[in-house]
Amino acid sequence: MSSQKPVTDPRGVPGALRRDVEGTTNASKGKYELVIDPKTNTVLHFLFKSEK
Repeated sequence: MSSQKPVTDPRGVPGALRRDVEGTTNASKGKYELVIDPKTNTVLHFLFKSEK
């Protein structure tokens, strides 16, 4: 996740940061989505979307 700089959350959660990074899991290529609250170090959203 550190390969991509975070941006403010597009859904408007105050203070939340989002990263979208390409990667693989179980031999599937896709994109990871991560939204965190850096003040509390809480993960608000985590998703892997595979390419089809």
